Amino acid sequence: MTDKKRAKFLLTVFTSVLAVDIISKWLVNTFLPMMQRNILPFPYGGLAIFENFFGVNFSLNLQTNTGAAWGIFPNATQTLLYIRMGIIGLLLLYTLFLNPNRRSQVPFIFIITGAVGNVLDTLFYGHVIDMFFFELWGYDFPVFNVADAFIFMGVAWLCILNLRKDKKQATFNPNSDSDGFNPPSTDA
Repeated sequence: MTDKKRAKFLLTVFTSVLAVDIISKWLVNTFLPMMQRNILPFPYGGLAIFENFFGVNFSLNLQTNTGAAWGIFPNATQTLLYIRMGIIGLLLLYTLFLNPNRRSQVPFIFIITGAVGNVLDTLFYGHVIDMFFFELWGYDFPVFNVADAFIFMGVAWLCILNLRKDKKQATFNPNSDSDGFNPPSTDA
């Protein structure tokens, strides 16, 4: 794939994921009431997708977050916004100009797009909008959104790529001892 086609493909991935994230958050913010876990039974004022499917409940709920992941640092919205924007800039620089591995560009674009989606939430709404709520065998999983899902997929994809790369690089050397030490060559 030529550089021009590759750039067009990456831009298409970016805009598609961002559009899905923005539209899903707008729909949830417009049509669902704020999640009320202490007052109502499942689905807590949201839209039930399934209940007790092998012990798992899933619903769409409106939940907001002014902090970082899992609601930590809820009073640091502005600081977190600047940190996120800085990380996005560094990831873009690395992905588009410094990254020697073209296979990792799409997972990095997933991560960048998710981060951009959450930054846009903070700029437009003053908080991040979350919507996917799972109860796993009686335990609440933190509510998340499309952007968070793509950040997770990007990180998981990068981990898989690195594991595959490490597996390919691990070759058997009959001249090495069991701890991987390669003795110097005796050839003159």
